[in-house]
Amino acid sequence: MAAAPEREGEQVRHPGLGTEALRGMVDYCFNKKGFLTLWSDFFVDNPASGRVMEKCGFRDTGEVNWLSHLYRGDERPVKIMRLDYIL
Repeated sequence: MAAAPEREGEQVRHPGLGTEALRGMVDYCFNKKGFLTLWSDFFVDNPASGRVMEKCGFRDTGEVNWLSHLYRGDERPVKIMRLDYIL
């Protein structure tokens, strides 16, 4: 995740913040809402997002998709990730 820059053109990183936020969302979806499967994706040119998902238990499905409705989505593929609730 990136926060507001301190200086023009500079990003400030907060290690672990994205993982912590995603873990909270996963917990909410499984334990409060009763979901059995969660799906997510990330642009392949942003592997850090994929690592956050993997840290939270998501696995690469091997599928790739194009999101033409997003900015530059027809130029940048996304990898599809999946996480199943384990009883």
